Amino acid sequence: MASLELIAENCAYAANMAAALLGTWPFTRTITGYPEMRGTAQFHEFQASPSSLLYREELLFPAPNGELLPGHREYLYKFLPGLTADEPTLTIYFVRGAVVGELFMQLSFKNNCANGSHLCYLDLYKGMFELLSPQHLRITYSITGPKKDHRIVTDYLR
Repeated sequence: MASLELIAENCAYAANMAAALLGTWPFTRTITGYPEMRGTAQFHEFQASPSSLLYREELLFPAPNGELLPGHREYLYKFLPGLTADEPTLTIYFVRGAVVGELFMQLSFKNNCANGSHLCYLDLYKGMFELLSPQHLRITYSITGPKKDHRIVTDYLR
C-alpha cells in the first residue's frame, strides 16, 4: 500500500493515492458558525469501478439544544489520470443508498494538494485536499453564494 508521503512526492499514479487512503480515519470538522463535530470515515475499495473508493462517514452533529445527533454521508471517489501524467484527477460523486448519484466535484492533483470547484445553482463550492503527512489528510471546502458563506475544514488523523 502506498503512503501519503510517497504521494506527496509524486502524484503520477492515481491508484497509489487510492491505496493510501484505504482504511479508517477518525476526523474533526469545523463549519463556520457551528460547534466542532467528530466522526469516523472509512475508505473501501469499490469493486464495480477500478481506481475507485467508497467513502462513508459517520459523525455526531451538535443540535442547538446541545443534543448530539448522528449523521452519515457517502461518496464515490474516482481516481483517474489527468491531462498530464503528473496531475491525476479525483472525481467525487454523491452516493445515496446503493446508488451512485450526481457529480459533487472534480479536483486536479498537483504535488500534495488537489483543488477544484463546482457551481451548485448559485452557490460556488471550492475544494482543497491536502496530504499533510502519511497520517494527516485535510479537506477544506469554501462555499459562497447569495445565502451561503461557509468554510468547512475536516482534519483526518490516524
